[in-house]
Amino acid sequence: MGANHHKISCIADELVRWIRDDYLQIIHVHSRTIGLWSKELLACMTQLIAFAVVLWCPIGQNKVLINALFVAEQSIYDHIEDLMRIIDYKPFHKEMKPVRSNDETSIIDAALMILMVIVRTQNVSWFFRSNVSIQNALTTLAEAALYDEICLHIYGILSEVLSDEQFKNLKIADSMGGFFFNMLEQAWQHPLKKYKHSQIEHLLR
Repeated sequence: MGANHHKISCIADELVRWIRDDYLQIIHVHSRTIGLWSKELLACMTQLIAFAVVLWCPIGQNKVLINALFVAEQSIYDHIEDLMRIIDYKPFHKEMKPVRSNDETSIIDAALMILMVIVRTQNVSWFFRSNVSIQNALTTLAEAALYDEICLHIYGILSEVLSDEQFKNLKIADSMGGFFFNMLEQAWQHPLKKYKHSQIEHLLR
């Protein structure tokens, strides 16, 4: 089992280094022209970011792999801003569904998952704490989201990066309490102690 895990990690490391530059460049360039995307380009970008989720999120605590993606510190902040341009694109918000059944919902969900990996493995809390526009964009999306897992990602990101005082002052702080209580209640009653795809211990982080 340990040998297989090591082999998978080595393959993943090689793959990250192989696609790194192209992935970051594609997201960087196209996030700046998001208003011009066709349906076909949206589908391609959704698949690209979803592929990154499959590659990084299951092993998101592995800093070696994340560091292999971000060879320069500035590239971390650039990628956060690129993902935020996609996440904060209002026409996507209007098309969000209560399940991940279209590209608009899927790309926002996937981008948030990558942000979650970044905040848990990189020293970026100061960047979020000092960037009010990012905080506002995330809270606005949480208010508009119909898909519970999008809300879960946002609450998780904000709870990781904000100070206790900043967190309490969020305009969605009260609704977050009710949201988490409802999730925990449903997870506790689930035979596998899960809320949808999230283990109960993840909800209690």
